[in-house]
Amino acid sequence: MEKEKILILFDQIGLEETERSQFSNLSLIKVKVNEKNGSWTFVLENDDILPLGQYQLLETKTKEAFLNIKEVRLEITPKHKSFEHLQEYYEYALDQVKKLLVYAPIFKDCLLLIDEKYVIESTNVEEEKQVKEILPKLNYLLNLYGFDIEIDTYLNLEKENEFRNEITNEIQKATTNILKVEIPIENKNIGVKKENNGRTQYRRQKKEDDPNMIIGHTIQDQPVQIHSIVGETDNITVEGYVFGTDYFESSKSDFKIITLKITDYSDSIYCKVFTKGEEDFQKLKKDLKVGNWYIIRGYTKNDVYSKELVLNARDISVLEKEKTKIEDLSPIKRVELHAHTMMSQMDGVTKLDLGKHTCELVERTIQMGYRGVAITDHNGCQAFPISFGIIKGHNKSIRKKIKGKIESLEEKIEKETDESVRETLLKDLEKAKEEKKNPPIFKGLYGTELTLVDDMINIVVRPIEDDLLHNTYVVFDTETTGFNAGGTDQMIEIGAVKIKDGEIISRFDELIDPKRHIPDKITELTCITDDMVRGRKSEEEVTKMFLEWAGENPMVAHNAKFDISFIEMAMKKYKLGEFKNTVIDTLELSRALDQGYARHSLSALVKRYDVPWEEDAHHRADYDAEGTAFVFSKMLKKLEMQKKKKISDLDKLISKEEIHKF
Repeated sequence: MEKEKILILFDQIGLEETERSQFSNLSLIKVKVNEKNGSWTFVLENDDILPLGQYQLLETKTKEAFLNIKEVRLEITPKHKSFEHLQEYYEYALDQVKKLLVYAPIFKDCLLLIDEKYVIESTNVEEEKQVKEILPKLNYLLNLYGFDIEIDTYLNLEKENEFRNEITNEIQKATTNILKVEIPIENKNIGVKKENNGRTQYRRQKKEDDPNMIIGHTIQDQPVQIHSIVGETDNITVEGYVFGTDYFESSKSDFKIITLKITDYSDSIYCKVFTKGEEDFQKLKKDLKVGNWYIIRGYTKNDVYSKELVLNARDISVLEKEKTKIEDLSPIKRVELHAHTMMSQMDGVTKLDLGKHTCELVERTIQMGYRGVAITDHNGCQAFPISFGIIKGHNKSIRKKIKGKIESLEEKIEKETDESVRETLLKDLEKAKEEKKNPPIFKGLYGTELTLVDDMINIVVRPIEDDLLHNTYVVFDTETTGFNAGGTDQMIEIGAVKIKDGEIISRFDELIDPKRHIPDKITELTCITDDMVRGRKSEEEVTKMFLEWAGENPMVAHNAKFDISFIEMAMKKYKLGEFKNTVIDTLELSRALDQGYARHSLSALVKRYDVPWEEDAHHRADYDAEGTAFVFSKMLKKLEMQKKKKISDLDKLISKEEIHKF
């Protein structure tokens, strides 16, 4: 039986014959469906752990075939316990947990077997803490892959001490270039050392010799672009703009680290500056500022804590670099009518500082000569007051400038005796007065980008006051050549049942000949082939038959909008009148009745309401209509308990206050 199930699964996921030979010993034991989180787990049995490539092939094919399922998992149960492929599966699992810890893959070489137990080695307490965060998910995934193990953490204190010693050596190496004591000397071009309490210290060059120098010596080397740095090197010089800083002060020693985040716009890199002593530390914090350019010479090293290549600075000087000014040389400037500040969460890149009362969007557009800008942040107007203040100040200065120009011209005209000069000044005065009437002020346009919520839930189309619980309903479903009712697609089957008080009293099922090839994807989904429909009645004939059979009874369908669209389009094409029946949608009804559930597909509903169902027969109109009918019948019992008596009462299931959730 399990072998038959796996062949059905292979057919459903489209596994080629050449690929199936890799899974000759594989069996499908069962499918576990979790209604709460919307996941399906396929439990498979094999003689041994599958090679990773085979598992990934099966996983990819299964996920592609069941795209409508929120999460699809494969659980392998091997008959023989083995750890043959553990390392490659372990690395694969690390990639899967990157959402929990973005740099989880750095632990790929840290899996060890100690005392017959698998552990992930960490070299410090912080690493151990991070490993513990991902361990539950990691162990869960490895169990899915078929490994009956429980990985733990292992803190290697010996390696931690090795790293600490290495860092101490780096600090000592770096601090040889840091000024500790400034004393007047005759040779001012090099750093000098002096004895201080038996300890050799180095100090930086005198500031007067190079006012731009911060630590070390004057840098004359040619800088390289940051993107060209690919590995460790002993001597390298870069130019960098500081866009962020971090500070570290050791609680066990007197060394301190300033980490600069620098970029030259070809790439970015961390730059570490090591120092000892509170005075030097505070001075360097003051000298190394965000927003400044520096030229830095030092050496690059793979940092054990940052887990990447870091530039350790020996010499740093301030770099006077002219800011690139972006200009808009177009004679007629555009006005941006849809722009976001950083007040648009996850969707704004222009800075806005509430504390400093700055808005980059407004300031930059003013600088570039624009006449206005529209601020349309998501769901908020926090940027308005600051923007208004900046624009008001700018426009005030423009008016003041024009007013000053007029007063200056009037004063010159009054004193001027030369008629030709007076005439020129009078023309300039006239222009200035015209400009005062229509000054080139900047216009702020204020709006917000809001989410519109439809205050209707379409459980019932054309609600009526008829009896809800004991009515006769026509529950129907259609199969079609595609999804576009208004285009070239049409129906290829209409299936329906009449149901009253939980009993089916009549059935309708007709295939339709579309007079063309049924798309392969539709045949794959519905199992309706060209041979099955060849010579059958036309869409016009079947639609007429169905409408006569249904009469004026209220109708029911799952995702009714889709089926109604094809019925209405057929009636329009063949001039069969107007579709006026009341229609209840079990999809929308389920969302209102079963709010605690995430999934409301027909496959989910038949399980929830314990309706007998074969998934393989799904997507045939008559079978789906029957399943929908029994689900709807059980829904009516729930509605009866809620005192709903009329069909029109269904639209009152959700209050206006709660409707935004739907």
